[in-house]
Amino acid sequence: MTIQTLVLAALLATNNPATPAEETISAEQAAGLAYFKSLHEHLAASSSPRERALSARPIASVDPVAAGKLLRDASRAAPADGLVQMLWSTVGKEWSGCDAASPCPEQVLAWANAEPDNGFAWLPAFEAAGKDRDAPAIDADIARIANAGRYDDHFIDFWISYRRAIADRPMPALVAESLDKRDRPMRAVSAKDDAISVAAMAAAAALPLPISTLMRACNKSSHPEASAARFANCARIGRGILASESSVMSKMIACGLVRATGLETEADRQVDIALQWRQHAVIDALYAHSEETAAYFADLASTGSEVRAQELLMTRRGVPIDPPDAWKKSSR
Repeated sequence: MTIQTLVLAALLATNNPATPAEETISAEQAAGLAYFKSLHEHLAASSSPRERALSARPIASVDPVAAGKLLRDASRAAPADGLVQMLWSTVGKEWSGCDAASPCPEQVLAWANAEPDNGFAWLPAFEAAGKDRDAPAIDADIARIANAGRYDDHFIDFWISYRRAIADRPMPALVAESLDKRDRPMRAVSAKDDAISVAAMAAAAALPLPISTLMRACNKSSHPEASAARFANCARIGRGILASESSVMSKMIACGLVRATGLETEADRQVDIALQWRQHAVIDALYAHSEETAAYFADLASTGSEVRAQELLMTRRGVPIDPPDAWKKSSR
């Protein structure tokens, strides 16, 4: 990840309010806990199904049953909203009353029903089906994911929606200012707009991607008896994610997916190296040039693409988009 890595630790305590002992809590912590508690309560009572869905994960730390109901109701109110259905099919499974032994078809297929052409949307159902199935059934499901027309993990969609929700319910100055104190190298996070973007990014970076079962099924060394078609389709999935506008986090996982198939080519390795180079260059630029944080977030919002926002930042700083030869050699 890029800026997600920088902000996740800084916002962990604020966005996941496990209240510390009363004698150890600072004024900034108290303000942050109060603000985010109020924010999520307002979102839970919103007329917008999407806002109600956004509130579910933090509310689950206090009341899992209420969180599950929030997501289920939001899903039924907005059946065509891919982000809402993604949240219901992924994070909602923890509080829905369903488990691996008795999955809820309504839930695991909700995202796929909303976006049948989105390869990511079929992952919850694949995960719920488990690994103890016959090979043809596994192969058929992997082929369906590989034949998807697109791959959208809704990372930027979530970030923009959560950022808007915070902006609509102003963050107290004390909370915004405390973000800079939590991680001193992030000197850029002092303006309230930056603090809003960082808070939203921390929440987006913590979203799960249900891909572990697929990763295991695509590992050639673990399944030497599996068909060649399975691994070809697994590699197609990984390359499809890499060619999409999905988050950098998903692209990093996709590199590992292609590698696990045993079908990684030199071109695949170069894509992986280029991804690592951009991560390195962008993190360095954000640490060294505090004024770039706001510009980076503005680019992220306007382009809807983490990769494009990286390229714009690197261009402004005079950093080459393609990795230097020395970097390529050191990354092999």
